[in-house]
Amino acid sequence: MIDTTTRAAVIAHMLVRLAPELPPGPQPTCVEPVLAALLYAASPPLGGRGIGWVYELLTTSTDGTLAEAAAATGARTDARWLRHCDELEPLQRQPVIEALRHAVRPWIQRPQCAAGSGIVEMICATGQVR
Repeated sequence: MIDTTTRAAVIAHMLVRLAPELPPGPQPTCVEPVLAALLYAASPPLGGRGIGWVYELLTTSTDGTLAEAAAATGARTDARWLRHCDELEPLQRQPVIEALRHAVRPWIQRPQCAAGSGIVEMICATGQVR
C-alpha cells in the first residue's frame, strides 16, 4: 500500500522502468516525481482513488495542467511537482504527459497483467496501487 511519499516514489520508479514503450523524450528522472505525486494523491490515505484515477487524470487533462486537474477532483497532491510539470513549455510538457500515460497504461489494461507478479496482481485485482 502506498502510505508515504517514499513508497509512492519507489512505485513510480518501478512503473516508469517497466513501461513497455516509453516514448523518446523526457528522462525518467523528469517523469518519476510527477508520477509519484499522482500515485500518492490516489493512495488510500488520501482518498483511495486508485491507479485508474491517475490514468483518467492523465488522459482527460486536455490543456495539460495536472495541478489544476487534480485539484478539481478534490485530491490532495504534492503540488510542487505537478506545478513544475505544468510550468514547462507545451512542447516539453506533452512528452512528459505522454510518458506518464505510457508508464501507467499497462497497469490499467487487465488482460496484459502477468500472472505470478505480486505487485501486478494486486494492482490488477483492485485497480489500486497498494
